[in-house]
Amino acid sequence: MQEQKDYRLRFHRLLGYMSDVGYARGSIAYVEKAIEEMACWSESPSSSDYEKAICKATGYNRRRAMRIVRDFDIEGTLPDVNYKRPLKEAVYALLPPEFKSLRESYSPIALARGLMPKTVKTYKAVASAFLLYMANLGRNCFQEITEDDIQAYFTQGKIGGDQCRYIKSVLQDCMPVLAGSELERIIRILPMIPRCQKVCDFLTDSEVKALRDVIMSEDKLSLRNRSVCILAMFTGLRSTDIADLRFSEVDWEKDEICLVQSKTRGVVRVPMIPAVGNALFRYITEERPEYKSDHIFLTESKWVRPMKGREVYDVSVKLYRLAGIRQDGRRRGLHLLRHHLAVSMLQDGADMSVISNVMGHRSPQTVESYLSCSAELLRRCAISIEYYPVNSKTYMDDETGLL
Repeated sequence: MQEQKDYRLRFHRLLGYMSDVGYARGSIAYVEKAIEEMACWSESPSSSDYEKAICKATGYNRRRAMRIVRDFDIEGTLPDVNYKRPLKEAVYALLPPEFKSLRESYSPIALARGLMPKTVKTYKAVASAFLLYMANLGRNCFQEITEDDIQAYFTQGKIGGDQCRYIKSVLQDCMPVLAGSELERIIRILPMIPRCQKVCDFLTDSEVKALRDVIMSEDKLSLRNRSVCILAMFTGLRSTDIADLRFSEVDWEKDEICLVQSKTRGVVRVPMIPAVGNALFRYITEERPEYKSDHIFLTESKWVRPMKGREVYDVSVKLYRLAGIRQDGRRRGLHLLRHHLAVSMLQDGADMSVISNVMGHRSPQTVESYLSCSAELLRRCAISIEYYPVNSKTYMDDETGLL
């Protein structure tokens, strides 16, 4: 018992830090639960103990909290501030008046020029973190911000090209109403950080077969979970849109699903093939509880309510466990089925604009990230060297003499 108490005491600094930098109470609670879980696991957990606990944990928040505890316990590192999420308003109250004015002016300007509320919130959060950093350095106005200050900001923490782009956008929008010349100066000295192109995770052929066997089986998943998985596999809809699917968005006569996406707020239409329509019909008529709601998917708990996006992830965890794949901590959400559909369409020669419409992307260029998911697609991009005058000895093995 004393060992467990000593283990818990080691994390007072971590919890205090998270509270000071503005982590939400819910995030801190997840970390506290992770500490309690590891205290019961072992009096002195090792790296392998943490890895086992992370693989065993269900849900993104629990795994993230466990990684924070592991990094602090094993390496002594504190978690980075998430510069995309707003900190507590009490923290921003410490900003100098000129910085506060920019925060207050930005939202109406950005919304007026057509940005989505979610995008505005993200941009404002990143810019606010930048201003808070400058205020902590003792800068009380934009004129006092130096190039060294800006370089220091972008060389600490996980701040990349996207965050730099967000800050620049906020400053440009506010130039007409604030100290335009000073904002323009800051924009000019912001670093030119290239945007990183993420490599999308993808499913192998054997993994797709294992998932398909579970999904198409009649007895391994409930009708609700089976419908959710079939929608993800054959329509490419995002988890949040599947969870929020409504009766009014399903056209049974035209065999079509038409909805407004939660991420982009754009309208997307996808064909409802027989496998999708039959799965939905069976769930609605045979398993769905009697509940007055336009939402199709409801929870399977005692207290019935519309399904949430995070509960779709729980469905995917069950799916991957039944398929016996990705139990080693790798990504295992239904978004991988969305990736697989896009890659399959690319391999079949579908035009990128068509794939973009099916996926509901705002820009056809987004599809380009899927090119890196398939060795076959990369092979098609390779340039043949048969017409180049390369000496055969260049590729000859010195020991065997073979090419």
